[in-house]
Amino acid sequence: MPSKAEEHNIQLTLGVVISLLVLSIISFILRIWARFATGARLWWDDYWMFWVMGVCIAASVFDFLGLVYGSGVHQYDLPDDTATTFVRLLWVYMLIWATGVFSVKIGILLFYWRVFQRTLSFRFGALIVTFISTGIFLSNFFSFTFQCYPVQKFWEPDIDGSCINQNAFYLASAIINVFGDIAVLSLPLPIIWGLQASRNKKWSLSFLFLLGAFVVVASIFRIVAVTQIDPHDFSFTNVGGGLWSTVEVEVGFICANLPAVRPLLFKWFRYDNRNASGDTPKYNVSSKKGMRVGHVKLPSRNRGADLNNSSTEILAPGGSGNEIPLMSMNSRFNAQSTDKIEPVPHSDIVVRKDFDMSIDANPESSTGGTADHFVQITTAKNRVCLQGAADEYYGQRN
Repeated sequence: MPSKAEEHNIQLTLGVVISLLVLSIISFILRIWARFATGARLWWDDYWMFWVMGVCIAASVFDFLGLVYGSGVHQYDLPDDTATTFVRLLWVYMLIWATGVFSVKIGILLFYWRVFQRTLSFRFGALIVTFISTGIFLSNFFSFTFQCYPVQKFWEPDIDGSCINQNAFYLASAIINVFGDIAVLSLPLPIIWGLQASRNKKWSLSFLFLLGAFVVVASIFRIVAVTQIDPHDFSFTNVGGGLWSTVEVEVGFICANLPAVRPLLFKWFRYDNRNASGDTPKYNVSSKKGMRVGHVKLPSRNRGADLNNSSTEILAPGGSGNEIPLMSMNSRFNAQSTDKIEPVPHSDIVVRKDFDMSIDANPESSTGGTADHFVQITTAKNRVCLQGAADEYYGQRN
């Protein structure tokens, strides 16, 4: 009969692992659903998360196998064959953990790249963080693999050979991983706070990208749990470290999915608000109000570009999630036909720093009973109203 402490460990493992696995699957399904529901194509970050979902499932499977072979029970109470199998499973799980935390980081970095890929400073920073994360992963993976020589001495301690100072290695690995998490999470913050947007908008975007801070919290708890591991009683003393390792990977996976789910939530709430009001909504995408319904596509970010000969595309998202081109205009704000304009891919988060844009309508009474829709572009020096430019946009939404 297992003791109360051992029974508690088993129940705790089952509850945490099952809950996290279910939440991970739900968050991943919502992520993919959000992409299709908004009419957007899957990108590299979405495809990569299929792999990370597989890693999360593998981590959970090994947690369950650990319970079968004595996790939560003192190692000296287990038959020798069972104890050996458990430690061998633990060795494989360590490699899964190293792969999982690295894969989550890469998934987040790919998402950042999709959103901020046109910002040169971000691309440079993202590449540096990617190289650092890859270095940490390779160091962890090979150190976990060869922490004992020969390798099988890890699960057969009586054979000839030697092992590194395992407690010191586990602690150092956990601490380094925390700094890696912080580097990834802080990467987009300078760009967000450099936007010409309201403070509330900046805080909301910062919160969205800092959801991964929960991973840092899990990593810190894991550090505490790792200090309590006894290599001579892995099956009992590693319960906390093993659970926090699973929490770190799967909570990271969930948090990495949540920003990608935002377009779906926005679409649901917007639909509910329309049904509740019964009125045709007015759309305003001025950054001062913190809303995004359309954007302007600038042809060049090169300061030396010929602005007199360049054109600017004004687009807004249609009902299916694809963007509708409203018009194209040159730098002197002459309207041109949009028949041949190729819509840019839909992205829920658009980084813009040099202008505000709004789509609005004059009161019907002032235009002979018909709402006169217009697009307004506001820059640091000019404000331009393009009367009638949004008629096609409103027509397609109604």
